[in-house]
Amino acid sequence: MQTFSKMRRKSTIKASLSFIFAFLSFCFYIYLGDVYVFLPPLFGVLFLQFCYFLKEQSMLKFSFIVLCLFFIEMDKGIPFGSLFLLYYLLFFAVFRPFFNGLRNVIYFKIFYIVLSYMSCFLLLYLFGLLGNLEEILMLFCLYITLEGLVTLYEFKI
Repeated sequence: MQTFSKMRRKSTIKASLSFIFAFLSFCFYIYLGDVYVFLPPLFGVLFLQFCYFLKEQSMLKFSFIVLCLFFIEMDKGIPFGSLFLLYYLLFFAVFRPFFNGLRNVIYFKIFYIVLSYMSCFLLLYLFGLLGNLEEILMLFCLYITLEGLVTLYEFKI
């Protein structure tokens, strides 16, 4: 009887440690993104994970994604909770209506990445957090391209 409880504790500890390691790795990546401007902030990948874990109702993983969003907001000076509200709105307005028929179409995942970046760009513009618009638009295009390539690589097209 004790072996089953030990196995359950070990799997819980292992899952908790993996989330802690993933969050610390994410924080390190975001700090590297502050130094190296060409590294994308992963808005698209976070949006896809946000939608997936919200749809699957995996609250531990969903809370990890929300924690990552709050960390980005804290690091970039974005008002608290705005990315969460934006992703939540995009989930119910865009992702959920189109998901059932188009769940495996890679081009829609790239569309969701572009949509998440454009909506984040609009959000930052509304809050007055953008500097030179030409440079910012070029960076956003670079970020969208890089995350689109990551998504294509993930699905091995």
